[in-house]
Order: sequence, then structure tokens, then C-alpha cells
Amino acid sequence: MLDLPAPPPLPPLIPHLGYGRAPLPPGWLFFGAARQALKFLASRLRSEHPDLVFVVPAYTCDSVIQAIDESGAGLDFADVDASLDMDMPSLQEALARHTGKPVALVPTPLFGAPVRDYKRLFPDCIVIEDRAQTVPDPGSRADYQLLSFGPGKQVSGMGGGALIGAQGLQASHLALETECGALKHMAMAMVGNFLLGPGWSLAGQRVAQRHGQEGLEKQSRDIIPVRLCDGRARWISSSLATWDATQRLSIADRYHAGTAPEHRFDIPTGLPYLRYPVRTPVVGAGVSSGDMYERVVARAEDTLGRPLPGARALAQASLLPTHRRVTPAHIGYYLGQLRGSETRLP
Repeated sequence: MLDLPAPPPLPPLIPHLGYGRAPLPPGWLFFGAARQALKFLASRLRSEHPDLVFVVPAYTCDSVIQAIDESGAGLDFADVDASLDMDMPSLQEALARHTGKPVALVPTPLFGAPVRDYKRLFPDCIVIEDRAQTVPDPGSRADYQLLSFGPGKQVSGMGGGALIGAQGLQASHLALETECGALKHMAMAMVGNFLLGPGWSLAGQRVAQRHGQEGLEKQSRDIIPVRLCDGRARWISSSLATWDATQRLSIADRYHAGTAPEHRFDIPTGLPYLRYPVRTPVVGAGVSSGDMYERVVARAEDTLGRPLPGARALAQASLLPTHRRVTPAHIGYYLGQLRGSETRLP
């Protein structure tokens, strides 16, 4: 029986951080966090459409739900399918429940998996792509794109978010209070990069494990949109310009090639996933659990009055790391568990 040694410890998430400044992308609105951007947008859309209903995936971040709730808009859910996109029959049922009302769809590229062209499929709906777990899509036909630059995202500004497609709201955005601290956040990023070496990796693991509790604490505080200063926005823009997908793409493809079809979700190869989800429990440093959005899944099931197998499958999934500190030893260790090998756990 194969006995694999435990690889060096590492955190589950390490974002890309650059240290330059770049011109601001035209038309982007930068905020202190993605949830602030969503509340800002949802509140203004609801002022135009008082009976607006948001339809979101049943597996999504708690802060998405909080932002919509605080805007006063209606909220409904659609299950997710094996491709991690919204399940079409479930979505059609949700749309039927709100016939005659304005609807905002929030397709979400979970972990970086692709989503359908919802603006083509449902041209009468407002489409807001929640791209918090990936990067912007210049070719998207969505009305809006929502981005996040938190410490665990593809690209980080040690916090921050942005909204694409909301140029008409620029005056309201400029009227917000400003959050800056560019030098402080850049220094935090440099120290974080240093500390996320092998000696401090388990601290990163514990941070990820506290994700659910922190999400609950955030829900106890109102979301107050603030505008990100140009200094931090230009730093984030530079990081986006220097982001390289190559390593994440390669690691995700190796997971795919080494995992039996029954353990995989139906997601394509050739994409730089933030984390790679598998259906089978995997234990080890760097691996996190899909149950971080358990509260949203439970609320969606309660709202719809039935189990949601797609969202439940993700809540029970293991999420394999894809960042730059993942080595061939880590990959072999995780795949050994997926193949049913007996392993010695860290």
C-alpha cells in the first residue's frame, strides 16, 4: 500500500500582489470591498425598480446575501449544477415565480468556472456577474461585473472591490467618503508575502478555517459603501496587469488529469481556478472545505422548501489549492487520497 509522506505545510489561498501603479481602467468604480460595491449598485437599482428581485446561486458568499438584504430588494435562489453554474430548471422556476417583476440575475463563476451568457439568454433581466473569485472578462455581455480584491482572491489589494458597467453612477460614487491607506496596505501585502513562507503557512490555514465565523461577524455590521482612493485603485490596477494565470492553470489541469471522473465536477480544463473543487474528502494542509457557504445553502433550502443537491455537493466538497506555493509533492499527496491510497496525514 502506497505511503505518501506529508508535504510541507502551506495556506489554502495566496493571491497575486504587485507593487506598481497603473492607469485606472476607464469606467471602473472602486470601493472598499466588493460587498460595498454590490450594496451600492443594488440600492440604486432598487430605487429605479422598487419591486426588483435578485436571483442568486444557492451556493454563494454570505456577503452577497447581506448586501442584497440591506438594499431592501427581493431575493430568490437557484440551485447550481455539476458545472458550478446556475441550474437551468431551477432558474426557470425562480423566474416563473416572479413573472412581471424586474429581475436581476447574479451568475457567479465559482472558483473561476465559466458561466453562461445570461444576457443573451435572458435579455430582459439585469445581469450582474459576480466575478469575485476570478478576474474581469472584457468579452462579457453582462450589464455589470463585480470584482473583489480581498486577501484570498486571484488578485489582492489587501481589500477592495470594483464595479464595471456603472459609469452612469459615477457622480454618486464620487460623493462617497474615501478610504485610502495605500502605503499601509502595500506594506501589509509585502509583510504578508514574507510571512506566507513555510514557517507561517499554518497561520494562513487557520485564517481560512475561521472564514465562516468572520462571515457571520460581518453580517452583524451594516455594509457602508466607501470609495477607494486613486492610489490604492492604481496599485490594484497594476496587480491586475501583472497577474499570470499560467501556474494556476497548470496545477488545476494536473488535478483534473489525476482525478477519476466520479470525483470531479463538470468543469473544463485550461482555466486558472482559485481553488479546485473535488467531490471526495481530502485532508491536508492547504486543503479547505466547501462548507464556508453552508448558511447560504441552508437559507436557500429553507426559502425553496426542498433540498438543493447541487449546492449541497459543493458544501461537502474539498477545495484543493492552486497557488504558487503548491509543489508536485502536494499535488501527489492530494491525488493519492483521491485514488484511495492510505496516506499519513500532516
